[in-house]
Amino acid sequence: MRVREEKQTTQSLIDLYDRLYGIQGKKTHPYKVRDGARVVIGRYGEATSRNPRFIDFIKKHIPVESTIHDAGCGRGYILRKLLDLGYEASGSDCAASLFFQELRDLPTKKIDYADLRVLGEDRFDVVISNDVLEHLVDEAAVEEAISNLAFITKEWLLVSVGTGRARNYPSTHVLGVQDLHRVRRGGGWWAGKLSKHVESFEHLRTKVNWFDFGRKSRP
Repeated sequence: MRVREEKQTTQSLIDLYDRLYGIQGKKTHPYKVRDGARVVIGRYGEATSRNPRFIDFIKKHIPVESTIHDAGCGRGYILRKLLDLGYEASGSDCAASLFFQELRDLPTKKIDYADLRVLGEDRFDVVISNDVLEHLVDEAAVEEAISNLAFITKEWLLVSVGTGRARNYPSTHVLGVQDLHRVRRGGGWWAGKLSKHVESFEHLRTKVNWFDFGRKSRP
């Protein structure tokens, strides 16, 4: 049965992710797949195959004395790894429930992508956006977010987006949302948006993810 989905706003999406992180907490969450089998999945925002690509790139190209900000850090997997490696790393996220759980002991702030500029222009040597932009409410919000990410980075902007549907989590049954990816576009579209602010240094596309690690463009 198809779940009827209401039109989302930026605030309703923030509330949705707050609920999603909060519902799962530190436990796995069961959901029913299409063939009727019952399985148990990891928590939303858990370690994924995307994360090591950021860590490996940073270890290879970014000096350890650099400042790094993970915008939309989720449960803090990348942030913890960077801190363990000795980087001056921090993070932010919009989901309030995270700050009562995994993020409470980490250098993080509750900030939505629309408000990133409060962190300051050229504030960090590196800014990460991992699996966030495609979750924003619409294409206008994506363009604003990319501009804000470029504003707060001094040199590097490291981005990944999911290019398919996001139905692997209990979003349909628990939250009434058909697809957690609100903006589903191909790599060419994303490259065009990012090219207004960064010059691509390393690019990669997998079956379900698109990566672009670039340096900030200067006028």
